Amino acid sequence: MKTITMLLLGFALAVGAVAQDETKKSDARKSEKTAASNDKLQADLMTKEKALWDAWGKKDGKPFEESMNPDTVGVDAVNGISIGRDTAVKQVTTHNCEVKSYNLSDEKITPIDKDAVILTYKADQDVTCGGQKMPSTVYASSIWKKQGGKWWAAFHQETPATPAQQ
Repeated sequence: MKTITMLLLGFALAVGAVAQDETKKSDARKSEKTAASNDKLQADLMTKEKALWDAWGKKDGKPFEESMNPDTVGVDAVNGISIGRDTAVKQVTTHNCEVKSYNLSDEKITPIDKDAVILTYKADQDVTCGGQKMPSTVYASSIWKKQGGKWWAAFHQETPATPAQQ
C-alpha cells in the first residue's frame, strides 16, 4: 500500500510539474504575442503621427479630419489648450509657422487598456512661428483610442525640453 501511495504521489507531482511548465510556456507565448502586437501598433501609430506632422507643416487639414476624434484635446506652446477636431483643423490650416525640418524618435507605447494607448516620443524640430523660433526639442505624448475598429487621436501635448535635455 505504501508503494502504491508513493507511486501515486510521484505521478501527481510529475503531472503537476508538467502542467506548470505548460502554463509557463503558454504565458511566454502570450507575452511574445502581446509584445509583437504592441510593436506593430506602435509602428502604425508612429506612421499616423508622422503623417500629422507632415500635414501640419503643409497646412493640410485633411489628415487631421481623418485621424482625430471629434472631441480631441491638444496642448502646445503655440495654441495653448485646444478642444475639438474642428478647432485643430482650423489651427493647422491657418497657422503662421514655417517648418524647415523635424525628426521623431525614441517612441514608446504604453497600453491603458485594450482600446487605448499612450504614445510618447521625442521631436527634434526646426520651426519658426510668427517670427519666433520654437523649441528645438519637444517631448510629445498622444493618446490614441480605438473606436469602431479604427484608432483615433484623442489627445496630444508637447513639452519643450530644457537646454540640458537637448
